[in-house]
Amino acid sequence: MHRKPFSKADAFSVKMREFHEQAKRTMADLDRALTAMQGVLRKAGSQLTGEANATEGEAEAALQQLHAFFVSLRKATNDNERRRKLKERQEKSAAAKSKGKLDGKQPNAKHQAADLAANLKGTQGPGVARQIWNTMQRGDFEQLKLTNALSSPSKHNPAKAAS
Repeated sequence: MHRKPFSKADAFSVKMREFHEQAKRTMADLDRALTAMQGVLRKAGSQLTGEANATEGEAEAALQQLHAFFVSLRKATNDNERRRKLKERQEKSAAAKSKGKLDGKQPNAKHQAADLAANLKGTQGPGVARQIWNTMQRGDFEQLKLTNALSSPSKHNPAKAAS
């Protein structure tokens, strides 16, 4: 096998030397950062567990438990907010129905569908799927039925099919 002798015009070893030096500096910086992060993790572990010499595993376990608690808290908060909004909507709906009965007016599906159409006017595009999903999560199936009635003519909606 023949090898060409090293020529001064060949800058490969010079460029690789620069790259190697840069990589060594970067690796040293990363090593220092890792050591500092491990120290902070140990301190956090000793604070969370109450043990003076908590290991990294104990610290990570304590942080996982804390994270699980915050996730559960967020879910509970969201559920409570969703229930509160649903209750307010139901109370408004009941109040509107009782007011309609007192006035002698009964809201019909056509008026409800028109109101829903006005509310959904600016919702064309990628956000529609998210709104449908959110509506399903809230359990607001009446709104979904009205949305379905507006969206497509079918045998279930002869007025829409006739128009």
